[in-house]
Amino acid sequence: MRSILKSLAIGLATLPLLLSCKSEKMPETIQKIICHRGMWSVEGSYENSLSSLANTQKNGFYGSEFDLNMTSDGILIVNHDPTIQGHVIEQTPYDTIKVLKLPNGEPIPTFEQYLVKGGKNKKTMMVCEMKKHSTDSLTIAAVDKAVELVKKHNMEDQMIYISFSLHACQEYARLQPDNEVAYLGGKMAPQAVRDSGVNGIDYQFAQFIMHPEWVKQAHDLGMKVNVWTVDDASTVLKMANLGVDYITTNKPEMARDLLIKTKKTVMPAKK
Repeated sequence: MRSILKSLAIGLATLPLLLSCKSEKMPETIQKIICHRGMWSVEGSYENSLSSLANTQKNGFYGSEFDLNMTSDGILIVNHDPTIQGHVIEQTPYDTIKVLKLPNGEPIPTFEQYLVKGGKNKKTMMVCEMKKHSTDSLTIAAVDKAVELVKKHNMEDQMIYISFSLHACQEYARLQPDNEVAYLGGKMAPQAVRDSGVNGIDYQFAQFIMHPEWVKQAHDLGMKVNVWTVDDASTVLKMANLGVDYITTNKPEMARDLLIKTKKTVMPAKK
């Protein structure tokens, strides 16, 4: 009986500690983690699916990146490639595409469905990549449609726009001057991108290994710096040490855990 009471007393004494550990917030990392095509490595999910966006939200990552293509009748869908299951998206009406399924059984989401889901968690940024279409005019039309939908759903504050098309970036910057817009193409120095009217760069990590000075140059110009797609620990640390603002990765948990372990976190404000 005495041993039972002793065990109970120890348990009650440690309960507040256990509760405080559970409720303790995960440290905020200096570099914000963006899930590439959403957090799709979770069982039952798939890249660019609504579940990959939901997983990003649930696990508290800064942003969820996704890709947009426009159908022949002007519907924006979330898909990386210009084709899907044998259909060229920009030549195919949405009625044909909406019956198709992703490998995990989910339907291919529209941009509007993504916005509705994204709006349910205001803390998760939506990192929207407009894919290059077959002509600049089609790409610009897709950008215009995207911004129209963003405004319809009052999502401007949650959007970051990116593209390999400089024309698309310039159109986003014209229509949404208060938003971050980043050019993906690489090779252009920060000054050239800024002179084009675009306020961010989002380059493959090899570009920053060749041109580490571009990170500081961009920051000196008031630009944000994102890097893709960083899936190994050593490159995560290299990019963090360079001082990039965002790290886009297929392995968000690895990247976040590593940044926390190496103390690349925001110091909490003193009370």
